Amino acid sequence: MVQFSVVNPGDLEQWNEISFSSPDCSIFHSSNWANVLTDTYGYRPRCMVMRNDSVVTALMPMMEISSPITKRRGVSLPFSDYCEPIVANRVLFPQMMKEIVDYASNRGWKYVEFRGGARFLEKENHFTRYWGHRLQLGAGFERVLSGLRDSTRRNIRRAEREGVKTEILTSLDAIGQFYRLHCGTRKRLGVPPQPWIFFRNIHKHLINTEYGFVILATFEDEIVAGAVFFHFGRNAIYKYGVSRKSYQSLRANNLIIWKAIKWYLDNGYKSLSFGRTDIQNEGLRQFKKGWGTDEYPMKYYRYDVERCKFLSETDRRQGTRFTGLLRMMPIPVLRMAGRLVYRHIG
Repeated sequence: MVQFSVVNPGDLEQWNEISFSSPDCSIFHSSNWANVLTDTYGYRPRCMVMRNDSVVTALMPMMEISSPITKRRGVSLPFSDYCEPIVANRVLFPQMMKEIVDYASNRGWKYVEFRGGARFLEKENHFTRYWGHRLQLGAGFERVLSGLRDSTRRNIRRAEREGVKTEILTSLDAIGQFYRLHCGTRKRLGVPPQPWIFFRNIHKHLINTEYGFVILATFEDEIVAGAVFFHFGRNAIYKYGVSRKSYQSLRANNLIIWKAIKWYLDNGYKSLSFGRTDIQNEGLRQFKKGWGTDEYPMKYYRYDVERCKFLSETDRRQGTRFTGLLRMMPIPVLRMAGRLVYRHIG
């Protein structure tokens, strides 16, 4: 008998084991990531589960975001690059979708957002899209090495020749050093940084439980770049990258990524995602393609509960961009803005 339920992953001991069983699993499916979002922003886990008798046949992690500014809605998942539905059989998805919409209506959600699920929703409008890039690691070191663009190899060698050193770290102090660079990088991009508590919870729930690490690059005893990587099952993601602009010619970020790739190869992982890239960011797109990645469109879907339809890109309201103004603000002001704003954005 098919049963539908809404659960908190933290209350289900087998949640991570169930997620592990799918080749589509990512760190964003884990109860650990749910704990990061809940402890940081107070979001309510509303993970959708279908069972046939006692066997889980489908699950979709979701968070309820309730804000006086952006209203109440369900997102799968906030601050996550992607979160594919885990479904044993594609014929189950329409039934799960119906249950989710009914639940959303009863909870008064404005909309439901899916960050993934294109193979189930190919006939529906997508709300926004990005480029996704994934490096296949299963073929081994030589295949990965041969897939690197010549310029990527040169940049790795340059960083090595200049004397850049990289180290894989898991301490809270290392996350703190990364965060200082994160604030500076976000200021340069004209974007508020995530609050420090977000990264502190990343350390507590992910890095401290061996689901991730930070790599810092140093040059003449100064930290010049860093990156945070997560892994779950046999899949990994390059989630955050930062650098000092005055040292970018050293190509330290290239050496960081190469160190991570070799670590994941040595530890039997099958893929490394480079996350999402804005469609218009051609420079970042080319950088990620230079690693021999597979490129694919990453689509998000937004279902309007009241109007009973999937919204299209034409339904998006293009807000005014304040990038230039934010670049001029001091970092303490930007950090305050991040603390105030991000929990409403989700």
